[in-house]
Amino acid sequence: MTFYYSMSNPYPQILNLNGTGLNDGDVYIGMPGQDPQDFPKDVYWDYAHTDLSAQPLETSGGYIVREGTPATVYLDGRYSIRVLDRSGSEVYYQAVVNDPVFEIGELVAELATDAGAGLIGASHAELYSTSTLGNRFKQMVFVTDRVDPNITPASTTRTAAQNTVSIQAALEYAESIGADLVFSPGTWKLKQLFRTGTLPIAIKGWQATIEQYHDDVNSITVGGAGMYKVSAAFFMKRDCGPTEITGFTFATNDASFPALDPSFSSYFPSIGGQFCDDLYIHHNRFEGGKDRALFVQGTSKGLRFHSNELANNGFTLHVGFTGNVYFYDASSNTTDVYSPQAPSIFDNIFDGYSSAQSQICAHLTGCIDFSVVGNRFYNMSIGAAGALTVLQFYANDFGPHDENGTPLSEIVGTCFDNIIRGTFTIGLKLDGYGPGLQPAAWTANYRWTVLIDKVDIRGTGRGFHIERARGWTMRNATVITSDHPFIYQREQHDYLVDGFYLENTGAPTSSIAISFNHFAGSTNGAWENGKFVSSASAQYTIRGDNTFAGLKMKNVTIVHGASVAGARMVLLTLNGPDNVFEDIRYDIRTTVASAFLWVLNGSAQTADLLFRGHQMVGSSGSGATTFRYCSLEGFRTVAIESPNRLDGAVLVEDVLETRISGRFAAASASASSAIKCDNTGLAQPAVVYLSDVNASQGALNLPCVDVVSNNDAANNTRTIAKGIIASGNSTGVLVRQQTQGTFNYLGVFITNAGAGGTTIGVTGSVVATNMGV
Repeated sequence: MTFYYSMSNPYPQILNLNGTGLNDGDVYIGMPGQDPQDFPKDVYWDYAHTDLSAQPLETSGGYIVREGTPATVYLDGRYSIRVLDRSGSEVYYQAVVNDPVFEIGELVAELATDAGAGLIGASHAELYSTSTLGNRFKQMVFVTDRVDPNITPASTTRTAAQNTVSIQAALEYAESIGADLVFSPGTWKLKQLFRTGTLPIAIKGWQATIEQYHDDVNSITVGGAGMYKVSAAFFMKRDCGPTEITGFTFATNDASFPALDPSFSSYFPSIGGQFCDDLYIHHNRFEGGKDRALFVQGTSKGLRFHSNELANNGFTLHVGFTGNVYFYDASSNTTDVYSPQAPSIFDNIFDGYSSAQSQICAHLTGCIDFSVVGNRFYNMSIGAAGALTVLQFYANDFGPHDENGTPLSEIVGTCFDNIIRGTFTIGLKLDGYGPGLQPAAWTANYRWTVLIDKVDIRGTGRGFHIERARGWTMRNATVITSDHPFIYQREQHDYLVDGFYLENTGAPTSSIAISFNHFAGSTNGAWENGKFVSSASAQYTIRGDNTFAGLKMKNVTIVHGASVAGARMVLLTLNGPDNVFEDIRYDIRTTVASAFLWVLNGSAQTADLLFRGHQMVGSSGSGATTFRYCSLEGFRTVAIESPNRLDGAVLVEDVLETRISGRFAAASASASSAIKCDNTGLAQPAVVYLSDVNASQGALNLPCVDVVSNNDAANNTRTIAKGIIASGNSTGVLVRQQTQGTFNYLGVFITNAGAGGTTIGVTGSVVATNMGV
């Protein structure tokens, strides 16, 4: 409140420097602490502040005058003043002028605030004075107030049923006037309150605990008859106004609730709602075993859930709904497929969550433009028969819809700076599949433009799990888990993983550390600037059993610790063009001998593959001395360009066009040629380009470079070899082509420690030609 007062001249008379009343002077009034000529403050000739005075004010005989007559000017608050004589010389200047009347006004204003009652030794519930605190208390309704039609107020000593009636009456009165509903200190037993009004209100707890009892009469059925029954301490009904809920501890009287069915036929949140906008929940504590913290469904815009603490909860957070939302209450029976708009879940602490059934700690379904930021999930655990996903984003069975029910082709969201710790089945899941029906248009064309950034998941279980998603990005992720730190399932399209650290520490499912185990084709995925790490208990560092097209890895380190028999570093099936693995570094820790690092399949000559700039940076495992570089089968084209410091044999089979350059070596224990291109099973013409190759092999009586053609006079292999250095120990030739085709060479240098000599060998109908002759 602003208080205005009349300002007589600060001095009974404004005197000149010679002691006489100031004539023809100028008076400037300005903002306090500011130069009044540069920062003038409004002054008025009337108390109502309607007649604004121009500045400077004129003086006559030492008084401020208006049209020659002494007058009073009015203003509000402190001010500065400067007085000049007729020649413009300063008589005096005061930077801040305080007036006793204004000081009294400030005190009255303070008494009218929340602190006012404390200043005079009274409590909010005891004092009501129109002149001081009345206007403030008109904005509050206390649950202890007597409100018609229920004249018996709520009390911490009354039963849940009694308090529910009293507090519902207080809530409805607060809604009618747009006032806050306030719970004073203590534990308040209640069943379920319904928020229906349209005016904005806040429901505030002042050191208040809600002890929630099951509402077996007024449970809200959603999802169809007999499906979900929601009983909440606070329930926001359709189209209620903006609501703020803050300052509570929510607990449950567990004995009053029925047993939680594994099918989740009953939901018992602390706060529930449907089709309600602008729900703001902050600085609460949710504890106990029965309740979820929050269950909000349907088109609910602008949910904000932040700075809450959730301890030892049941199914804690559910925003959205799986599939169609059927809303049943006394006034409506409609079928909606709308999606929550722009929920924001941030800076919450989930501590001590334990799952005895298949549950999800924080679940956002069908949400559009969501933001999940800065949440901490600590001490997650799983009961004997349970399964737990800590944080899940789900598209809805029928895909997302806008507020009008129109299907959308995209979900946009951000998951940033979230931490997950403990024991869980899955740490974070991006689920575009779900158990329900999905129209082909949604399945084939939707996008999940979701950014997952600075996620840190560590514990026992799987880390990041993604199913059927398009257009997602993950950056700066650290995932260290006993099972898969990362697993694909079903289609993945147009995604980027950048700046990652993914480590498997235990015996993973299916013996796969990083699982690309989707069930249908995936396209255009990129992995950049990160590290994969597998434990000795794995068989595969990376494995996928279905096709990828356009898979790229760049500037990636693979720590291959997998040491189960038959270990492979990477086992994948590729399809289509643009499969590129560039600047890959290997740290070989496996104990398995003669194992291929890469085993790739090109889907019956439909895939193109490029290896460039591979190098070995560590070799602590015993298998590092005998490993074989790659086995590449059935590609349309294969290009291996200039590996750096990489030993290991190359096996290329049934490839239409092979281009190889760089350094390759096969250890004697691997019993392999350094380079072998075997097109025996390829009934098509093929070509092999060997250029600037330095190859060696330690196995006795094997070629260092060996090309094998299909035995067909028309559909065979043509080899062009230029700048080859081959060394080994063989009683036969070190560079050879077998069966059919042509072998054209230039600048081939052979060093053979065995009896086979230094010549190039051909067998069958192969024609060898020295292009330098």
